[in-house]
Amino acid sequence: MKYWWMILFTFGVTALFGNGIIQTDIIERMPNLVMQLGIIIIAARFGAMLVEKIGIPGVIGELLVGVIIGPYLLGSIPIPGFEHGLFASTNADFPIQPELYGIAIIASIILLFMSGLETDLTLFIRFSLAGTIVGISGIIFSFFIGAYTAQLFLHLPLLDPKCMFMGIMSTATSVGITARILSDQKKMDTPEGVTIISGAVIDDVLGIVLLAVVLGMSLHIKAGNGSTLSWDKIGLIAFKEIGIWLSVTLIGLYFARKIGNFLKIFKDRFIFSIMAFSIALIIAGLFERAGLAMIIGAYVVGLTLSKTDISFAIQEAMHPLRVFFIPVFFTVMGMLVNIRELFSPTTLIFGMVYTVGAILAKYIGCGLPPLLMNFNFRGANRIGLGMIPRGEVALIIAGIGLSYGFLSDPTYNIFGIAIFMTMVTTLISPPLLSNALKSAKKGMRHDLLMIEKETLEYNLDDEDLTELMTHKIILQFQSMGFFVNQVNPDSLYYNLRRHNTNISLIHEPKRIILQTDVDNVIFTRRMVHEAAFFLKQSVTSILSMDDVFALTVENEKENEKEIDFFLPISHIIPELKAESKEGIVWELIEKLRIAGKVKQTKSIYYSVMEREKYLSAGLAYGLAIPHAHINEVSEPLVAFGIKKEGFDFGSIDKKPTYLVFLILTPEKDANIHIRILASISRLTRQPKKIAEIIAMNDETLIRNEILDAINVYRGE
Repeated sequence: MKYWWMILFTFGVTALFGNGIIQTDIIERMPNLVMQLGIIIIAARFGAMLVEKIGIPGVIGELLVGVIIGPYLLGSIPIPGFEHGLFASTNADFPIQPELYGIAIIASIILLFMSGLETDLTLFIRFSLAGTIVGISGIIFSFFIGAYTAQLFLHLPLLDPKCMFMGIMSTATSVGITARILSDQKKMDTPEGVTIISGAVIDDVLGIVLLAVVLGMSLHIKAGNGSTLSWDKIGLIAFKEIGIWLSVTLIGLYFARKIGNFLKIFKDRFIFSIMAFSIALIIAGLFERAGLAMIIGAYVVGLTLSKTDISFAIQEAMHPLRVFFIPVFFTVMGMLVNIRELFSPTTLIFGMVYTVGAILAKYIGCGLPPLLMNFNFRGANRIGLGMIPRGEVALIIAGIGLSYGFLSDPTYNIFGIAIFMTMVTTLISPPLLSNALKSAKKGMRHDLLMIEKETLEYNLDDEDLTELMTHKIILQFQSMGFFVNQVNPDSLYYNLRRHNTNISLIHEPKRIILQTDVDNVIFTRRMVHEAAFFLKQSVTSILSMDDVFALTVENEKENEKEIDFFLPISHIIPELKAESKEGIVWELIEKLRIAGKVKQTKSIYYSVMEREKYLSAGLAYGLAIPHAHINEVSEPLVAFGIKKEGFDFGSIDKKPTYLVFLILTPEKDANIHIRILASISRLTRQPKKIAEIIAMNDETLIRNEILDAINVYRGE
């Protein structure tokens, strides 16, 4: 009962302070707006929770909540303080307040910006043939069946804006819903899963391009030039719209890394993420000015940043905005539906025919081509079912058509039909696809070689130790310049990315799983081993503080023996002559050759520099440790040189490098390699010692100072 008393108290206060009229002044409308926004957010969250409990995607709950609380149902009921209803509009031609619709537009830009960020271009390119054929076929079938259905019911030419928008609303596939099903059943990496995802990407890209063309044609007709819209003018409009989209996309992808580096200037991931979204807003506005939709510009910016190493960091930072705004968008879309008109016999019949056509168009259009590309009927059926659901893009397109007045009709509620189609396709596809994926039988006639990846598994006996080790691995990758993103805040699944190196990390209670390309396996394994070594050192240091355990004298002598033996005076260059990273690495290798330690200098040089292609060995505070784990040496070797004026080694702090250690160890002996690397890396925590070593010129003094620095840090 206390909750009902709270509700009655709220409305009592509203009645006391409300004046009972629709607010028309902009300042007076603001209290209405903030109240509406708060109610929408709460109602959308509860609506999504309710439908998710029965296995229905949350977006359906948000749409239904919008219909229920909108101005055509509960939102129009007079209540104390709101004579015309809580969601009454000041605009007779539009059902909701313009300010609220403006917030929904911002939400749509966020949605498409995030969709662009989540687009996997590498996956898209690798499976572009099958995905392109499936996507194009689905678009062709969906557009013409949707437009032709509208032509039959509306008795208008096929190129009328209403028919074209009915066609384009039917094209967009909801990749998010399908991806969730594939992920839940661990079918994302199957041929069918990859084809569905790449086909959906093609769908979105070509759908957005088609939207640009249709919008250009529709605006041309709306301007009163419909009678002169010949095929050559259609081609000219299409060329212009596609040209703008393609040019900006290609320019963005070409300068993607430079844009990413510019954003990194702001350092804090939340700040550079907001800056990235600000760029999306600007480009979205420019695209609208150019005659394209704002969502196209937002998608292009997201697509541009998807290939940068900060894309996952931006997704993570933008997650709170997504959680806040996206439900508002879907709820507002539901509020625009006039439920009374939708369930009128004429509109309902039109909606059912249009929806059935949309389902068959995707199922047939996307299911037939795979039969010609090594898929059997089982695989083709899965692909066809996976491409059925529509979602956010269809609703955004419908909202654009409504705002431009292209969906207004005296007989039918066309916008309501679009919502109806979206809801039905979203509801029927998940159970059908889930059932089709349960079978363990393959969906291809012949096995297909998938992308070669390798999984590294580390089983530990203790949950706390697993958590500590995960944290240490993440810190180790971050120290090498990787951006670490927790893919889902509710899970322990991380993405580690720097430039083109992409690694997945999964933390389970007693197991750590890393997955990466075969080319990066050795590097990934080495990083894990180094993290384990540093963790062991930390634990040992903590235990020694209480005098429970201590390093044995034998171990201390062994470590000291390693450093003394691996860094003799003959391996030290007090003043390096070379000016570049490549030259300095070669100079250090030559020093080892002169000392009689190596013979095959070229192969060693290529091994060291091959690693540098993927990840620079430049650390912080002027220190660089290029290293290689190779078979060309029979014993561990260390060479050291000083570049007194400093040079660019690609260090993680973007500052000059002065001290360079070259470490070469046999392939079979990883433990010594890690111990040497760990010992030398202690210098990064002693910037004053580094400055002192830089000023020295005598090989003996340099060697003694390095050993003293390492031993002092150890606590001797």
